[in-house]
Amino acid sequence: MNLLLMNQGFYNHSMISKRFYPGKIVLAFIILIIAVTIGCEKKASPAPIFDLILYESKDYKNNEKYTFNPNNNKITMINFWFPSCPPCISEMPDIDSAYLKYKDRIDVIGVQLIGIDSINDGKRFIEKGGFSYAIGGDKQGKISVDYDVTLFPTTLFIDHTGHIFESWQGIIEEPEIAKIITSILNTER
Repeated sequence: MNLLLMNQGFYNHSMISKRFYPGKIVLAFIILIIAVTIGCEKKASPAPIFDLILYESKDYKNNEKYTFNPNNNKITMINFWFPSCPPCISEMPDIDSAYLKYKDRIDVIGVQLIGIDSINDGKRFIEKGGFSYAIGGDKQGKISVDYDVTLFPTTLFIDHTGHIFESWQGIIEEPEIAKIITSILNTER
């Protein structure tokens, strides 16, 4: 059977090489890359809604309920941390400073991972630190999972449309916070 097919030209190598020369293969590959790139355009993820029972801080009462609603048209900074994480605690004064500077235009929330440290550990740490922004414990770990947090500290910036504008993993300092907040504020106009 193969002899018959070869005699009829089905396996004629010169015919195949004329139809599919390397230039056409390269062109097809480039078109495929462009199509995939256009289809994979980065879109901002919507931020999940959550409730958090807060610790006492300068501006919030113990056991006050904070509801994050991405549809409130307000910029929000969410910081994921825990007390025995040295990088987490080293950035908290900068976060507090940014909160005090921008609190009329943004919300700042600290979400403590519960497990390594308890809620009482978090409350004691916040009390000693004298922080002002909203901070509470993620008792079931649902908030961290919903936001796909895998590294601590992680700070997310939610824009006025309720989408994640920026995700920062590792220590963030006030100049970076200011730069991101300014960038979000500039996109509102």
